[in-house]
Amino acid sequence: MNNIAASVLMMNNYFHDVATAMVPATAAVAWTVLMLSERTGSKESKDVYLKIYKLVVRIFVYSLFWLMIGAIPRVLTFKAYELKEAQMKGIVTALFAKLIVAFVLVVIGSLMWIKIGRRLKKMA
Repeated sequence: MNNIAASVLMMNNYFHDVATAMVPATAAVAWTVLMLSERTGSKESKDVYLKIYKLVVRIFVYSLFWLMIGAIPRVLTFKAYELKEAQMKGIVTALFAKLIVAFVLVVIGSLMWIKIGRRLKKMA
């Protein structure tokens, strides 16, 4: 793999990891603001929550989009790039631990978004 292709792939993988982290991070922000909004119960707090919700949902959707699109080159080059590098450094276990943690974060974040959606319907 030439230097340019390796650099592009490295950036793809980096942004894929960032998108993975954004799923639970955006859910945590939306959940926190929702809880605060419900606690105060005022119309103003509901309006503020809905504004923040729209922004955070947009970030969440873009993150999911990047998770799907960025996964294609990552999966196709995993053995030749990430796994090979981990084998040379002796960190294969750490690589797979990272992948498991990333998967769990996406699942937890997705479940949180489902709960947020249900609570938002009750709030409306």
